[in-house]
Amino acid sequence: MTVTISDVAKRAGVSSAAVSMVLSGQYKGRVSAKRAEVIQKAAKELGYVGNSLAGSLRTKKTNTLGFISDVVASTPYAYAMVAAANRRANELGYLLLISETGGDPKATQDVFSTLMAQQVSAIAYASMYHQAITLPEFRPKNLVVLDGYATDEDVISVVPDEVGGAKTAINHLIELGHRKIGFINDRYSVDAGPMRLEGYYKALAEAGIEYRDEYVVHSLIENPEVDAAAHELLTLPDRPTAIFCFNDATAAGVYRAARRLGLSIPDDVSVVGFDNFLPIATNLEPQLTTMQLPHEQMATWVIDHLVKNLESPAEEIEQRRIQFDCPLVQRGSTKAI
Repeated sequence: MTVTISDVAKRAGVSSAAVSMVLSGQYKGRVSAKRAEVIQKAAKELGYVGNSLAGSLRTKKTNTLGFISDVVASTPYAYAMVAAANRRANELGYLLLISETGGDPKATQDVFSTLMAQQVSAIAYASMYHQAITLPEFRPKNLVVLDGYATDEDVISVVPDEVGGAKTAINHLIELGHRKIGFINDRYSVDAGPMRLEGYYKALAEAGIEYRDEYVVHSLIENPEVDAAAHELLTLPDRPTAIFCFNDATAAGVYRAARRLGLSIPDDVSVVGFDNFLPIATNLEPQLTTMQLPHEQMATWVIDHLVKNLESPAEEIEQRRIQFDCPLVQRGSTKAI
């Protein structure tokens, strides 16, 4: 019968996290010397044998990185992020261990503990959404949060430039001659929604265009509510000539509402989405102009940074939250007026 970390923790009367810290040699300052001795004794008595990956990062015999996510790994929206991280790790001669926690705090700590017990001392923690992330107490020093930001300000985080992306979208419409620009935002988005609204405000202000309350609608980004939000904008007495959408699924709702009202895209209304989620963006007719979330670029940067820290002392990065541009992907849903 294989002896596990949980078995050692039970014998020593401590948490699995404490065991993983001690057995990985990363417990100084976190677990007392006395408790570490008890854990080591329990492991020896039970005949605990670490995974064959143990010591790999230290000896360079087997280079392994961890990629932990909440729900990213099984979500089509962020497939490019996972694929890019795996591709870059392989290019650098590293194996990427991918695990998903479902966002459960206990499952997250267990995954961190397991990887650390295997001496996987470099970990990327990826979020499905741009949001605040509370990391487990026991974690490696070589850690970066991807597509979210840590509540612990000492941890480097890599995120999309939501404000800049929204400004780029609105500026594109302004350059096409639009002055009446609506915005359907996500009512429940804590971070991305407010930041994209800020970008909308700024682009209008910089162009000298008056902000109009009736042009901004906050909606649940799902059918049928998003369709109702789009209908509301498109039936205003002085309706917008263009609509910026929180994401591509929202833009699809504008297409549906416009079709029901007998309006043509882009002849009657131009539409810009956000995400560049290809199953939606390229299957709408006309294809959707949208903002690209820089998943691949962010993931590649994270792997490069983690590996650099492992192989040589890296320069200290003063900026703890790194932002990546969201470029415009222009297709057929926008038109000059």
